Amino acid sequence: MKCDDIDNTKIAEVPYGGIPLATRVAKKIAIPMLMQRQEKKKYGMKKEVEGLVEVGDDVILIEDTVTTGASTLKTIKN
Repeated sequence: MKCDDIDNTKIAEVPYGGIPLATRVAKKIAIPMLMQRQEKKKYGMKKEVEGLVEVGDDVILIEDTVTTGASTLKTIKN
């Protein structure tokens, strides 16, 4: 299934529990996925987010569980 009506939309996850769910959703609806690292890399390009995100993109954030919401808020902030 491909969603042609959601241009400029990406799927992201709350590290690391949301990765399997976000991967499945991104693949199922054929849109790109971003991966948030818990810590910024200390080598290479020192990325905090893997994947291409641009100003104006909509991001659907996938969380596997929610307790206090602290990790979700941290991911949104980054």
